[in-house]
Amino acid sequence: MRKLSNIFGGTDEENQKVRGEAKQKMQTYPEDSLEEEENASPGLKDVSQVHYDEDMLNDEKFFDYGVTHVKTLKLRSLADVQKISHELNEGNVVIADISMLNDRDPIELKRTIDQIKGICRGIGGDIAGIGDTMHVIITPSNIKIWREKV
Repeated sequence: MRKLSNIFGGTDEENQKVRGEAKQKMQTYPEDSLEEEENASPGLKDVSQVHYDEDMLNDEKFFDYGVTHVKTLKLRSLADVQKISHELNEGNVVIADISMLNDRDPIELKRTIDQIKGICRGIGGDIAGIGDTMHVIITPSNIKIWREKV
């Protein structure tokens, strides 16, 4: 594990000294200590200001950044795996109805599910059946499915 001094700069001795001074000030002047403690950080590296364009804030895509959608999809063939892969790469959750593919060709359904499992393994996602229905939920890497052990 990296030390904070490696991240923020300064040595362990300097950081200990700053902490000691802040602790001493808190005991003598508790109302001023928080304000001075924030300003007394000699080990902190310079942080540059982030500039932004105001027109960027008017763009609807700006507000959709980082939003996770839950999308439904009917699996009709093996070709639908590409759609699922695209949605997972976008960071979305997919609920897939597999009943149509199961009624038509159970062997193709098994191949399709195996491919989806491989994609999930590759990106660190998750896949699980939903109850007794013919639906599966497929999630990207930042969302895990909780499974209750009975």
